[in-house]
Amino acid sequence: MLRLSLWCLAMFLSIGQTFAAVTVYVDIKQTEPSHLPFSGVETRVGKNVDATYSATAGYNGQPTLHAEEKITATTWTYTVSPVNDVTISPTSGSGSSASITAKSAEAGAYAITVTFEVKFTITKYKEDETVDSTRTEEYTGSGSATLNVKDGKFKVFIKPDDNFPLYAGDMDGYRNKLGVGEDANIIVEKEDGSADTVTFDYATPACSPSITINGSAIVAGNNSGSEIIQVYAVVNGVTEGPESIGVTVVEPNGIKYKEILRYRNLDFTSPNFPPISPSVRGACFIADMFVTPTDVSFIGVSVGEDTCHSQREGSLENLPPEEHPSWYFDCTGGNMANGCRVGVIGNVDQVGFYSYLPGGDGLKIWDIPWSYKTATMTDRKVFLTIRQRMENIGDKKSVVTKNGITVTRTIE
Repeated sequence: MLRLSLWCLAMFLSIGQTFAAVTVYVDIKQTEPSHLPFSGVETRVGKNVDATYSATAGYNGQPTLHAEEKITATTWTYTVSPVNDVTISPTSGSGSSASITAKSAEAGAYAITVTFEVKFTITKYKEDETVDSTRTEEYTGSGSATLNVKDGKFKVFIKPDDNFPLYAGDMDGYRNKLGVGEDANIIVEKEDGSADTVTFDYATPACSPSITINGSAIVAGNNSGSEIIQVYAVVNGVTEGPESIGVTVVEPNGIKYKEILRYRNLDFTSPNFPPISPSVRGACFIADMFVTPTDVSFIGVSVGEDTCHSQREGSLENLPPEEHPSWYFDCTGGNMANGCRVGVIGNVDQVGFYSYLPGGDGLKIWDIPWSYKTATMTDRKVFLTIRQRMENIGDKKSVVTKNGITVTRTIE
């Protein structure tokens, strides 16, 4: 009788209830930097360099279901355990997969642990298929990968080819800021006080929107941006690194004029303008041109003025030409005080006008776009607009203004 009762109980349990176990598994691996010649969780990164991890989760088995119960929803969430000296983003989220970045300013091996939780919503139905009740079951699982931040055991610098001093006494010319299209080199040196022999090995990334690296040579990109370079070097016969260094690329943002001569009256002539007779109104000046910012080089970058239409009125309404002509020069060497010269010595901007037309007030304005183009650009890029204003005031006075320089000439 006892055996029959136990058998009946067993039959009842097997019909009315399902027993199962849920196991959550997590797969996590480092995906970036993916171009390094190392694999597995010990992939090296430099200080302050982002490492990216791909984490995915799943489960085996099923939650416990009673009679008339069904799983009606499955939701995933995850959290990333905080780690001292490591910046992690994001630290939590939803879904069964995640992309996580981590970096540290300190060398060391750090465990990046991601915990996933899966929550099952279980609904019990009545005989008429309406909801009787709901409940939830939660299960968790974790996975880890190692953020391996290395001290490079050497120093790394960026040295531009156009090595003009940045300030008084700076003869090394090291700087992490480059102009668009600028050429530079990666320099590695031994640590102070050591006897190590250090030679450059390789650097990553080989190519990005900001820079292109070929061996130890760097070419800045065509637009403003920044990049962290990871440099490897052979120290006493062993490849060490990476040692990270940031590089910033900037575009031209301004033009400086340095006036070199002007017409005030008729005691002065220049081959750049035809002589103006005493009875003809007009004014002009000639200026050297330099590109800013002044703390980078734009050698080889084409810089100049694009075309534009004029605004004209009064006595200058019919003054030709209506359209401003375009012209461009390649930049040459410079210094911290002036920046790079637009063109070579002798390439100047000739700013002015003269008018044989009847007297009276008149005005002509050009809003002139300035653009640049590197050797690898297809189209020019405008970075500045400079107004050139030419004005007759009354019968005798003429004024020309451009880029902060104003010249006034009055006929006798």
